[in-house]
Amino acid sequence: MNTQFGLRTENFKNKNYLNGRVKLVTNKKYGIEFKFGERTIGNQVGFTERYELDDEGYVSQITYLDSLGKEVERYEFGYDNNNNLKERLEYDRGELIEKIKYDYDSIGNRTKSYLSFIPTSSQSQTDYLYDESNKVVVVNFLDSKGNLIQRDKYSYQFEDDKNQVIKSIYHSNGELNSEKYFEFDNRGNLTVEYSLDKLENVPFSKRSNRVEKLFSTNGLVMITTESGFSGMNYTQETIYHYDSINNIIREEITRFKENDTIFVPPIEFEYVYDDENNWVQKSNSSFIEIREIEYH
Repeated sequence: MNTQFGLRTENFKNKNYLNGRVKLVTNKKYGIEFKFGERTIGNQVGFTERYELDDEGYVSQITYLDSLGKEVERYEFGYDNNNNLKERLEYDRGELIEKIKYDYDSIGNRTKSYLSFIPTSSQSQTDYLYDESNKVVVVNFLDSKGNLIQRDKYSYQFEDDKNQVIKSIYHSNGELNSEKYFEFDNRGNLTVEYSLDKLENVPFSKRSNRVEKLFSTNGLVMITTESGFSGMNYTQETIYHYDSINNIIREEITRFKENDTIFVPPIEFEYVYDDENNWVQKSNSSFIEIREIEYH
C-alpha cells in the first residue's frame, strides 16, 4: 500500500477533470498514417473507454470495449448520501469477479473495506485508523477469519510554522519500507516529491519516484520533471503551454539520459477543446485520441 495522508471521500467525481454537466465520455485512440504526404487517421489502438456519470457528476460506470465493440472490463460504482464511494463492482467480460464495500465515519474517513473475490469465494477486510488530523496512521489487513495478515503504519513530519506534511514514513509489519518527502514554495504549491525505498542507497538526484514542478505566478504548472520511476532509466521533462483561459493547448515532452543528452526525439501533444472547455482531441505525430462528450 502506498504512503498516504488519508482516505477521505473517494468518489471518482470528475475523473477526467470535466467541466459542465457531463453524462457520458467515450475515449478512442487511433494511429496516425501518412499517405501521399497527407496525415490521416488510421486504425484504432487499444480499448475504447466509456465513462458514465450520474446527475451529480460522479462516475457510476467505467467500461472497456475491444475493437469490435465487445465488453472486456466493466466497473460499477455506488455512493452513499454523502457521496462517499460505497461499493465497487468489477466485471470480466460480463461476469462479476470482485466486489468491494466501504464504511466511513461521520466526517468521511474510510474506516473499513470488505473485499470479495467471487470466483474463489475468498474474502478479506481492511481497517483504517486515523490521528487527530484525519491522516491514516494504521492500516490492518485481515483474512476471512479475522486474522491479521499485515499491518502498515504511517507517521508524519510537519513544517514548523505550517500544517504541511514534509515527510511521511511507512512501516509494514514492523519494518521500515519507505520514506516520502515533500517540498513547497512560498505559495503552498507542492514543488518537489520523492521517495526513498529501504533497498535503495542512491544520490539525491537519483532517488526513486521524484517529481519536480515549476509553477507560474498564478499557480499554473509550467514544467514537470520526473525521474526514478520503475522501468524509467531517464529523466522526463514536460513543458505546458496554455491559452488565455488556462486550458493546456500543448505539451512538450523531452527525455534525457544521465549526461543530459536527449536520447529520443521530443514528443509534442496538442489539445482541441469544445464549448465547455473540455478537451475533445489530443494528438501528436503518432496517434490521435478523440473524446466524445455527451452532456445532460
